Formats: sequence, C-alpha cells, structure tokens
Amino acid sequence: MLQFATILLLAQGFELDLGGGTDDAGAVQSRSDQRELGRRELAAMRVAFKERRYRDVLVLSTEFLEAKTTPGDRSEAAWMAVRAALKEGLPRMAVILAKGAIESGLGESRGIALDELAPLLEEDATAMELAPVLANQSLDDLPERWRGHSAYWVARHLLELEVVRRESAKAPPQPGAKAAAAKTTPSGGVVLDFGDEASSAGSTADSDKEGEDTPAPPKPKPPQQASAEPPPDLNRARSLLGEVDSRHPLFGRSRILAGMIATADGDDDAAEKFFRSAMAAGPAGVTDLATLELARVLYAKGAIPAALKRYRRVRPSSDDWGDALFEQAWAHFRLGNFGRTLGILEAFDSPFMIDERRDEIEVLKALSLYENCRYDDAIKAVDRVRRLRPVFDRLSEATAEKRAPADWLSLYRRRATLEDELLADRLRLLARNPGLRRSIEAYESAEAEYARLVGMALDARAMDRIERIFRGQFGPMQTRIGERVLNELTAQRVEIASLLKSAIAIRLEVEEQRTRVLQQQLRGARGGVVAEATGDPPSVKDDELFWPFTGEYWRDELDTYQVHLGRSCR
Repeated sequence: MLQFATILLLAQGFELDLGGGTDDAGAVQSRSDQRELGRRELAAMRVAFKERRYRDVLVLSTEFLEAKTTPGDRSEAAWMAVRAALKEGLPRMAVILAKGAIESGLGESRGIALDELAPLLEEDATAMELAPVLANQSLDDLPERWRGHSAYWVARHLLELEVVRRESAKAPPQPGAKAAAAKTTPSGGVVLDFGDEASSAGSTADSDKEGEDTPAPPKPKPPQQASAEPPPDLNRARSLLGEVDSRHPLFGRSRILAGMIATADGDDDAAEKFFRSAMAAGPAGVTDLATLELARVLYAKGAIPAALKRYRRVRPSSDDWGDALFEQAWAHFRLGNFGRTLGILEAFDSPFMIDERRDEIEVLKALSLYENCRYDDAIKAVDRVRRLRPVFDRLSEATAEKRAPADWLSLYRRRATLEDELLADRLRLLARNPGLRRSIEAYESAEAEYARLVGMALDARAMDRIERIFRGQFGPMQTRIGERVLNELTAQRVEIASLLKSAIAIRLEVEEQRTRVLQQQLRGARGGVVAEATGDPPSVKDDELFWPFTGEYWRDELDTYQVHLGRSCR
C-alpha cells in the first residue's frame, strides 16, 4: 500500500487516479502499460539528469508523477526533481518538492538530495521554509555537518508555532463597525497571485459565519476544542537545541532561542542564564539581542538598575537600539528619574530616529511631567496624544472592511504610493517588524522564482503542474502574511484606543491636581502639593560636559539628553 505522503504526491495537487471499479483484463493491461510508461520516463529522467538537462528533468517529473508507478520509482523521481530544482537555482521549488517527497521512501537518491538540500539551511529565508519540511525528519538522516542547523531551525519553528497559538488565543476581536459590502480591489502594480480561486472571490453570502472567508484575526478556540490540536512540543525544541554545540555558528542564536523558550515557560532564572551565554557567544547582532532580552528579564524581576546597565550596552548601530532606548526610558520612570526619561524621549524627535517613533511616547511624557507638577506641559503632551483620534477612526474603518488576505498584503507592499496618507503611515510602521519583513522577502523571492520558471518557456502542461505546486505552497503563505498585516493594524488600533483612554485619565487627574493647588494658594496654605519651579543648576560628572540643547541633534548624543526639571513639587 502506498504511504499517505506518496499518495498525496508532493501534497501539491497532482491529479491521481486512485483506481477503483472492476479489475477487469482491460484495466490490468492499462495499468501495466502505465507502469511501462513510467519506467521509460524514469529512464529518460536519469539520462536528462546525467546530461545536466535539469529543466527536462522537471518537465518529465510532472509527467512521470501522474502515472501509476511503484513507490520506489516514485521516490527516485521525486528526489531527482528536488536535485534538478537545486541545480537550476530554484531553491524554493526544491523545498516545495521536498515537502512531499521526504516521506516517499529511502534510498540513495533521497540521501544525495538531502545532502544537496541541507546547504539551504545556511540562508535564513530558505532555512525558515525548510524547517517545517524537516520537522518530522530524524537528524540522523542529515549529513552531520547540517544537523546543528536543522536542530536550530526546527526548534525555532516549534517556538513560532507556540507563539502563534498563544497570540491567537488572545487576539483582539475584529472591530464591529459596519463593513463595506464589496471587496476593495487593490489597484496599481502587478502581484503574482499564488492564492487559490476562493481567496479572490471576495465576500460571500456565508462570509459572516465564524472562520469562513473572513480576514478577521484568529479567535480563541472554544474550551471543548482546545485539546483537539496539541500545542507544539517545546520539550522537543529544548532537546533539539542541545544538539547545537558551542563551536557551531548558530550557538549564540540557539542560546537566545533557549532563553525565549524559558521565558515562555515563566522560568526567568533559566532565561537569564541562556541570555548571558548568548552574549558571550556572539556575534555582535546576537550579543545586542541577548543583551536586550536579558535587560527585559531583569526589568520584569524588578532589578531596574541592573536592567538599565544592560539596556545601555545595546549598540546604537543595532536594529534593537530603538527598543532598548524606549524601554530604558520606562526604567528611569520607574526609578523616578523623570528628567532622564524626558531626555531619552527627546531623542525620538531626532530626524535620525524617524523610523523609531512610538505612539506611547507622549503618554510617558505626560506622566513624567505630571509627576513633577508640570501641569501645563502635561496637558500639552496629553493633547498631542489626542491627535491620534483620526488615526484610530481610520484604522477602525480600514480593519472593518471586507478584504481578502491577498489585498492586505498588496496594500502593505504598495504603502509608499497609497494616496490614503493615514493608512500608508500606519503600514509603514509595520516595516519595523523583522518577522514580517522576512516573510515578505521570502514571498517576493518566491515571486521572482516563479517569474524565472515562466521565462523558461516550459511545456504548457508541465507549467500547469509547476504552477499548482507554487499555488499550493505560497497561496497559504500569501494568506498568512495578509492576515498578519491585518492583525498588526488591528493591534495598532487597540493600542491607540488604550492610549486615548490613558490621555483622558491623565487630563482628569491633572485638572484635579491643579484645582487642589489653586485652592491651597487661595487659602494661603503651606505644604501639600504645590507646583514650584526652581533654578537648581544641572550637575554633571567630572568626565562629562554640560551642553545646553537648542534643537540641534547629534547622532552620537541621542541617548545622553536630560531635561532639567528641578524640584517642582513640594
């Protein structure tokens, strides 16, 4: 009996006649002829591969894999197709083919193909695509050189599945605003659509049913369904990371991953050890991320001074520096260093950090000013938060629209040319998300690879088969990315709603405090809460230089600003 993965035939929609009906002499003869045809095609594939006619191998494989052949022949053909795709410089095609072929049988061709497929683990984009393929594969089947790579990427894949599961469980609901009745069709630009036909059909009569053709964020499963699909095995992920030894180039990243798994389990002490190990392992990018993660662990444990020391060690050239700087501002706020908090936030107004702006900055400014009885300045900061109301309204409208996931992906990719400035600006903020960027890059690489295949002018029937393969793999990928764009915009909307509520609360508290101060002053009372600006001079260390800020930003001074508040409350 053919194995399930073999019957699926690369799991990409090849049309197989699984037989059935009366097994008469004519049917037996037909199957015999097909097996003979399969053997001839397999022989032709071997010759073409030997002569390095790899495109012919791909074409012949689409024909061969239709026929009723033995599992052994099918396995050889599948793995030969994988190798041919690699030889033609089509790594994603090879990964897609390997996804179905990996369980189709053993033998020399499979071993050679895995050996040639393994180097794709050195590139992040293809490694992320290959990880799910290798998730159920024994490390022993891979060349020893690549076992560490496979262990790391499969462990990372398992953690990502767990993160997605948890985020889905707490995803904010889609806004209940009135939705547009018709699907909005993106205009401008050409996007190769690997999605299935249903994804481009727009809204249907049944689209209001839960989970059917709607772009809404994932919703928590009902309790009775929670156990239907077991969560990803993080214990296996930990075990796999143990295969990455200290000499491996991914060792530092594997320690970060182990720390993140420990954090997910709530084991901060173990996480701290893993992050410290990653900092020592390097390289620089790994050290920066590990330092930031360690600072977060210390912050969560209440060790704020120790966390601050770590935050300041994240290099300004790092992609993580903006996060480290903003979180450092919150750490100073918790310590009551309000002048330092405001000084750090001033850096985000610099043109050097235009891509690092954050909506919650003005709320933190308002809180810091309020704590120093700078009520007028606090109100100004609150009013700047309230300017986000039009953004909230536009995001509410946009996320309530009935769009297919492919349309959200298209909107993100066309963000630089959109006439809708508010929506374009919010989409630009998504570009800070490294995970989303990598997913987009992988998708665009797939488009480029598909375009190359079209340019090869292959046989029409073979091209139809190959197109189905890409549609089967990258249609779901397109859907996932589009849904992620929608979820990120929905999260922005929820965050802005929270900030607007905070702004209202701060304003009410400020007005109450100002009323108390005024009442005290009218009564001539002393003590209590009184706003009183003082002229206490700023102090600097012996090895520092005080330089008044006059609106001139210097890149190397961005994290050294401090607002002089004096003691304004007594």
